[in-house]
Amino acid sequence: FVGVVDSDDLPINVSREMLQTSTVLDMIKRKVLRKALELIRSLMMTQRKQIKDEEDAVQGEKESEEDGDDDHDMQLDTALSGKEGI
Repeated sequence: FVGVVDSDDLPINVSREMLQTSTVLDMIKRKVLRKALELIRSLMMTQRKQIKDEEDAVQGEKESEEDGDDDHDMQLDTALSGKEGI
């Protein structure tokens, strides 16, 4: 990931020593890092929600299949008891 940060507080020609001791640059680093972490956290939460929704949908399908199996079992039991004359 590469980006550009523009600031009016930094001069155009900057020495390496100035970059290492600049409080403005430290503040910019903190803000950029915080923003990047917020974006990553937001993406993570979005993906977690999508995964949970997909799992819920699969679980719902399984439950509806199981309900169908119960109906099928009940029909078999009824048919068997009908054949036995009970």
